[in-house]
Amino acid sequence: MYRLVKSWPPLYTAPFLVYATNSRAIVYAFRSCTGDLMKMSNDFAIVVKFTAKWCGPCQNIAPLFAFMSDYYPMVWFYHVDVDDHPALASDFDIQAVPTFFVLHRGKIEKRIDGPSIVSVKDALDTIVGPPVGT
Repeated sequence: MYRLVKSWPPLYTAPFLVYATNSRAIVYAFRSCTGDLMKMSNDFAIVVKFTAKWCGPCQNIAPLFAFMSDYYPMVWFYHVDVDDHPALASDFDIQAVPTFFVLHRGKIEKRIDGPSIVSVKDALDTIVGPPVGT
C-alpha cells in the first residue's frame, strides 16, 4: 500500500505514490476510511491533504507539504487524491482542492480550504506546539 520514493520532485503517475524528503517523516498516500483516521489521531496528530493530479495549486504546494513532514516529525502527514478515493473525499465533504484537515485526539481540530501551508503550520503550532529546536 505504501511506497517510498527517494527522488525529487514527486511524480504523480501512480495512484498511491508516496514521497518524502527524509526517512524519518513520510508523506503517505492513504487509502482507508474516516473511522481509521479518527482512531489513529487518538495517538498522534495527523494532517490530511485532499488533492488531485489535475489541480495546479495542489502541485505547487506539494514540496511545501513534504517539507512540513520534515519540520514536524511527530505528526503524520497523509496525501489523499480525491479522484482515486471519492468515498473518503465524500466522508470529509471535500468541495474544492486542496483542502487540509488537522486531526488530533479523535476529532477534526481544523479544516483549511485552499493552498495555505501557513495556516496548516499555525494550526499545528497551536495543537501540538512548535517543533523542538525552533
